[in-house]
Amino acid sequence: MALQAKALEMKQQKEDRLNNKLTLGSEGSLLSEYANPALRPPAQPSSAALKKKTHSAVPQIPQDFSANTADFILLPQGDYTQFTTSSASEDYTYTCCALKSNCKIQTEYEAGPNFVSATLQQTRFGGGLGQQAIVSDYKTDMKQYLVNGSGYCQSYCNLQVGSEVVPVEVNESAKDLGPVNIGGDKFEHWQWKDKIGKIFLIDQVDAFVNQSDPANPKPYIWATIIEPFKKLIGFANTTYNDFEGGAQDEKLFLVTGKEHCEVDPNCASSTPQFD
Repeated sequence: MALQAKALEMKQQKEDRLNNKLTLGSEGSLLSEYANPALRPPAQPSSAALKKKTHSAVPQIPQDFSANTADFILLPQGDYTQFTTSSASEDYTYTCCALKSNCKIQTEYEAGPNFVSATLQQTRFGGGLGQQAIVSDYKTDMKQYLVNGSGYCQSYCNLQVGSEVVPVEVNESAKDLGPVNIGGDKFEHWQWKDKIGKIFLIDQVDAFVNQSDPANPKPYIWATIIEPFKKLIGFANTTYNDFEGGAQDEKLFLVTGKEHCEVDPNCASSTPQFD
């Protein structure tokens, strides 16, 4: 999918779900594409904040966790416009196309319960035990399974060869831009830029972390401006609600009936995908 290919730095397991379009039915959350005209890009810090030195120790996010996650990707093309409105609590930035303009805005959205184990290299999205879900095995099978409430495979897609579960983390080069209030709660604002060879810019990430318990930091929002080689492609936001770090139950990732499972017709490809 062109949209997924352009979102260069989205986590691989999220890309696989969007690309393969395995869809959860009535037993779980719905994964869908929608034409949302508005997505709030990350607020830009002041020039004074940007001058702050890199923090001596960035927060260490647990590699294994459960959370209710919501992922947004917005890719504006052509003669799009942006404007901001304000409410009593926060600002909203809208991205839209004028009538009859040479403009196109693409969006993707997915949300639901997410169980992630970087240790086991497995994930489960859309529902817990006893619910329909998408189970991805990056360690052994390199497959993504749609399972019913009993964990029995309904269909599968192949994962990209070489892909893996990437932990949520604050880059070691991140700058601490200080505390911010979001919805009445306090978060630490971290910012960094991903580059190729320390020269070519790929994206800018603004991460907001709940550090009220320094020993147990919890991610809240990861907002990414995708701009490879300084050319703006779009925005990607991930929100983590009800984040709980810790080892995940291996039963979450158990898939039965693999020998009878068939390739899903909505897969991007019926054969292993290479980068």
